[in-house]
Amino acid sequence: MTPSSAPFFLRTFANLELSARQPDGTRQVILQRGKPLAVLAYCASARKREHGRDTLATLLWSDAPPDRARHNVRQALWRLRRLLGDLFVTREDAVISVGADLASDRDLFLDAVYRNDASDALGWYEGPFLGGVTIPGGDEFDDWASGERRRLEDALLRVAEPYLRGDVLRMKPSERRSAIEALVQKAPANPDARRIAIDVLLDMDDRVAAQGEADAMEQLAQQQEITLSPACAVSVARARERVDTTAVAEPTGLSLDLVGRDDQFARVVQAWTLAKQGQCQVVLLTGVAGIGKSRLLKAIHARCTGRRSRALTVRANSGEQDVPFGYAAQVARALASLPGAAGINADSARELVALDPALGSRYAVSPSTNEGGESVRRRALAVLDLLSAIAEQEPLALLLDDLHWADPASRQLLSIAIGRLSELPLLVVGTTRPSSATSLDHATLAVLPLLPLGADAVVDAIRSSGVWPDSAEAEHFIHTLAEACDGIPLAVMERLSLAQESGLILLHDGSWRSADWPKAASEIAVSSPLSRRIAACSEHEHRLLLRLAVAGMPLSADVWLAHAPVSAGDVATTASVQSLQQKGLVLQQDTMYAPAHDVITEHLLSRSAPDAVRDAHVALAIALIESDAVDRLTVGLRHFVHGGDATRAAHTLGRIVARARRSGDPRHARDIMSDLLGDRLPQPLQDTLLASVPWRERSARVASRLMVAAAVLLSVATTGASWYAMRTPSLAIRQSAVVTVPANQYGTNAMRLLPSLVVAVPTGRSADVLQARGVRVRSLRPSATIIAGDSAMVENGTAAFGNLRIRTTDSVVALRFEAEGYRPIDFEMSSKEGIQTPRLGTNRVRLAEAQFGSQRVRGPHARIDVERGAMISGVVQIQYTANWPAASVWLSMTPSWGDPQALGRDLTPVPTPVKQDIIDMSIGVQAPKEAGRYWLLFVVAAEPSGGFALSRTNWTLGEPVWGDGNDIASLPDSTIRRANIEGAILSRLAMPEYLQRAEKRCDGSARKVRGVGIRYCEAEMALFGIEVVVR
Repeated sequence: MTPSSAPFFLRTFANLELSARQPDGTRQVILQRGKPLAVLAYCASARKREHGRDTLATLLWSDAPPDRARHNVRQALWRLRRLLGDLFVTREDAVISVGADLASDRDLFLDAVYRNDASDALGWYEGPFLGGVTIPGGDEFDDWASGERRRLEDALLRVAEPYLRGDVLRMKPSERRSAIEALVQKAPANPDARRIAIDVLLDMDDRVAAQGEADAMEQLAQQQEITLSPACAVSVARARERVDTTAVAEPTGLSLDLVGRDDQFARVVQAWTLAKQGQCQVVLLTGVAGIGKSRLLKAIHARCTGRRSRALTVRANSGEQDVPFGYAAQVARALASLPGAAGINADSARELVALDPALGSRYAVSPSTNEGGESVRRRALAVLDLLSAIAEQEPLALLLDDLHWADPASRQLLSIAIGRLSELPLLVVGTTRPSSATSLDHATLAVLPLLPLGADAVVDAIRSSGVWPDSAEAEHFIHTLAEACDGIPLAVMERLSLAQESGLILLHDGSWRSADWPKAASEIAVSSPLSRRIAACSEHEHRLLLRLAVAGMPLSADVWLAHAPVSAGDVATTASVQSLQQKGLVLQQDTMYAPAHDVITEHLLSRSAPDAVRDAHVALAIALIESDAVDRLTVGLRHFVHGGDATRAAHTLGRIVARARRSGDPRHARDIMSDLLGDRLPQPLQDTLLASVPWRERSARVASRLMVAAAVLLSVATTGASWYAMRTPSLAIRQSAVVTVPANQYGTNAMRLLPSLVVAVPTGRSADVLQARGVRVRSLRPSATIIAGDSAMVENGTAAFGNLRIRTTDSVVALRFEAEGYRPIDFEMSSKEGIQTPRLGTNRVRLAEAQFGSQRVRGPHARIDVERGAMISGVVQIQYTANWPAASVWLSMTPSWGDPQALGRDLTPVPTPVKQDIIDMSIGVQAPKEAGRYWLLFVVAAEPSGGFALSRTNWTLGEPVWGDGNDIASLPDSTIRRANIEGAILSRLAMPEYLQRAEKRCDGSARKVRGVGIRYCEAEMALFGIEVVVR
């Protein structure tokens, strides 16, 4: 029964009154607070339980003599029976039951709690239970009401917290803020209500309001003379802590709600729930630049930060792509600051200090001296040990942002460490662009692509930026903007900012205004709004922006603005900085400055003159080396190199090596240079830089022996030999293998590595010696032998071991590559990382998601509706797995209507072997002019072109065979639907008769095509289709 239809309604929250339904449908209060109504409230809380006279007398008339108390009970019951009739059942001065026709807000609230309907529960809970009700002589009643009040408040908070925090993406900020205010108002004396408010406000990145709630919580604790619970104390501390510089801030004055990402957010929250139960989870968010990966990661960070859990965000910087292990060191440094990081073993601590020397202050150990492939493996295990130690203290969400900017060595290290995570309360979430979609690997890996937003979601995002006029012209502007942005949130921001800076629209006090909405709508659809915004900057602003762009990482003000190129002085510089911030081109996080988005950096670097970029590098380097801090010196060295200033670069390298010697670093100067600058520098530049280092400081061993004067010739010889050995350049792994493939022609337990191992050989040695002797490889384990390809010649600075074959029964392949005049390099990988013999199901392709205008589809039953003759355009994301290698594999597409030979097309080549790779494809094709059901068909096949795949012709026939009824476009609907579910099907493949194999089922008779006998044999095909309904 609904409250409106109930004859009587009892209100107990924030007040106490009884109302009756009138004939006209309105409600009239018939009894207000007093002892009779208190009796009804008490009895209605347990309707089916009998309440005796003595119990009620003690409850409400404890100050009266027993006879008088029992009389008062009889009077109260008589009055209630007269009002309620048969709903109030009594017998011998005892209340037997209260009928269901008496509705109460308390029962409706509890029903909402049981249904987990937080919105309904918040609506019924208008304030504290029996708030303000005080009954003379009712001490027992007050005690009961107080206990019931606490119980109901706890129920409210229990259902409200997950609703307000878990549904952050489904509520507008204004709605969420109103719900927070209502919660605090309805439970004003409960510190946990304030705690929830703080946590939700921090989720919304409203730190000012969160600090206000923290102050209110502490005042409440003082008034009540209570000690805050640990959970409340943690929330207060979070509200007052400094902002994390790794967080992604929104441009000042203009921001959009996070919309259209409910599914991805829910998947991550589900993974977080499993992770907190001890099931390690790994999630990878992929999407193009500006799609909202970092914004979604920010919401995930807020969601995973709680009373008994911790979230850590580490963002890769584009300026450190060439620094080996730079990002891995950044991750290790951030992790080492967390509770539990001290619980690693001594070996792991040495590896971490070798990875990041700054951790020497955290772990009092000497750095490890391992080199080559062994160092990568050991450092990965050290990071794994560090993650385990932290996660064992409390659940951890490690969020790795912009993995596409991470250096290759760091990606390899993190992939090894994360791939070995097992039963830990740990969630790893990475973000990357589609080209790096396989940068993480784990048994639980879930790749979640972020597609462009649908039209409705873009409109919602635009409306969230402020209050828009209720006019047709403003509505037209909104929809014009939405159409111009192609579903990219960053494009919305760029075009709105351009319109603001052009004076076409104005955001004032949260409301949008314009003197000419039609003109604004016509200007908003211009191409390349970012180019126009940057072109409108002053020369000084452009130079400051370019300096931030070449830095590729946040800069402090003293570095960014040092030697500012302007004659007007500090006033002009300050004005330029403020202008860039107001335009949303630069963000300030604490004392650090950075471009508002990577797209701005990429635009500046691609559009600026080479000389201007080099000058910006040099100016930045000069500002960096003014400090003697080793981290600034190393960054300054890289910028001198990028700026082409070899003289200053050499001087800076000399300072760095001198500091290394003073700190006891034993590495040779060449190795220090290689660690800081990578191995890709031209040999002449390497020689120039190294020549600036005094020879006595190039090797720590030489320096130490010079200190004892080298009095004995043997000591001098030993010193010289040691120096020469340290000076010897090292081989390096240019391309690493990832899987093993059986090589059955060499017998049992024989295998080859894919992709082929490629060893880099630094130039500068005798070309004749290299060509004659090449690079050799040997096994480091007696259980493994090299059975073929134990050497390779050097060509263009590399040696490719494509013919390498190994026989082993061990679980690990350990190899050493050697060349005369070079230090060897070791390589190690699991021999179990193999691929399977091709069979049905090992080659699969599935639809991840597709967006055609406002229609978003996914899964095996994807269908779109179009008008006859309309253009079908959009973006399709496919998930592809192949457990076998092939030289040429193509993704192709054809519609099932028209001429497949004319309409079919190659989309892109795809790599193999590969696991759950995500491929983004733009599609454009005209719908048929006749109504009906059709298909867009996508196929992946190991053929030299899509024509062979779409016609189901083996490449050995030389040309595709069309029109034989075997084309992909002629497949029946049932076959396509089965392929959508299974990812692959068996179908007929046209192949030469002489290639027919016994294991393949083929047609009985051959036919002639271009003079060649062919048969149609059963073969696997990776296929899926999107159904197209033409109306």
